[in-house]
Amino acid sequence: MAAQNQVYADLALYELAWATQFQHLDQPNFTPEDDRFAEAMPALRKDAADLANNQKLEKVARISLRNPQGWSNPDLSPMLRKPEYFDPILVSYIGHCVAANLSMVQFKGCIADHASASQYMHSSDWLLPPPQLRVESGVREATYRLNEDLDFLDLHRSRSEPLWPFDFMLQVTFESPPRDADASADDKHPFEFPRLKPHIHEAVADFVSSGLPATMDPSRVLDDLREFAVLQRLFRLALTGHLGTTFPLERLVELAKVAPHASPAAVRTLRWNIFSVDQHEELKQAGLGAQLAALGYEQDFQQFKRDGESCPSIAP
Repeated sequence: MAAQNQVYADLALYELAWATQFQHLDQPNFTPEDDRFAEAMPALRKDAADLANNQKLEKVARISLRNPQGWSNPDLSPMLRKPEYFDPILVSYIGHCVAANLSMVQFKGCIADHASASQYMHSSDWLLPPPQLRVESGVREATYRLNEDLDFLDLHRSRSEPLWPFDFMLQVTFESPPRDADASADDKHPFEFPRLKPHIHEAVADFVSSGLPATMDPSRVLDDLREFAVLQRLFRLALTGHLGTTFPLERLVELAKVAPHASPAAVRTLRWNIFSVDQHEELKQAGLGAQLAALGYEQDFQQFKRDGESCPSIAP
């Protein structure tokens, strides 16, 4: 949680620095040469003013001023690792200013001084607004190699990785496109908090082995997912021809004839994230009762009240 809050604090400081720099460089009669920004100037000026006058944002940004390690250590914050989303020059200026242990007023003055000495006016870099991001947890299949003994499909071989074949992470995802209009919007190398990664794996492994909460049965859930992932690997490799031309692909059809041990019970999956009874009450008091019912939120809420967050068992 602390690492997550620090990223949002660093983003808040970046937003304030961008707004400060924008207002310092902008002139009443300025018209950008880049057609992308000509029509956007009124909206950009409003965004810069809103950010510069946002007291809540400034309060969050002060956390970054008091704890500026992320502006010098690429393992602590995405600001240094993601130049496709953050202006490297502005990030560099922020790093110089936060290192001087300044107040917020002094920090803004420091950013303005750097902007005056730069070549920003000859480019469009200072016009690009801050990105939108969020921190979220995730899990993906770990990488593997196709080898002769098919070790990557063996569920029973002794392994030192208790979470095999999965990789759990906390990562930063961007909801806005990269600064380069021609760059791919697919972030192929998300920021995954390198210092936290081993601790995340250790915490998840401890949770799985603890068996708590009993309603979730995490060890059983991991075993189910592990079997599914291995079967998926087998079928994916077979269907793409990576198991060789002599692999009896047609025999996979026979697996459809194998009857399950028991018919799995139907389980309704919640469409909405229900966080609390208070949240539901607040939405109803806001006059959204009819909309909640139409969107299926009300049905999800009743299921949440009845079952909580328990994970239903999957029949073998």
